[in-house]
Amino acid sequence: MFFLAANKDYLTPDIFHFLTCVDEEEVHYIFATGLWLYFKCLLEPSADHMKQVPQSKYREERLKIIIRSAMELAISLLAL
Repeated sequence: MFFLAANKDYLTPDIFHFLTCVDEEEVHYIFATGLWLYFKCLLEPSADHMKQVPQSKYREERLKIIIRSAMELAISLLAL
């Protein structure tokens, strides 16, 4: 996240500035936050943890991670 925040100007595609009517700094923030939450949603638990958790519980935990990430994004956008 620190890397994304530090390099948000260089990482954000220019097309987002033209497609949105949002301030430039907010476009950078939204893009960096979106990349971070996408990364968090793709994280896989360790193999040891997978052996201990049943498959139905695993799907439930993955769904919770995705919902939490969506809530984080919504809260951060509302805070802007």
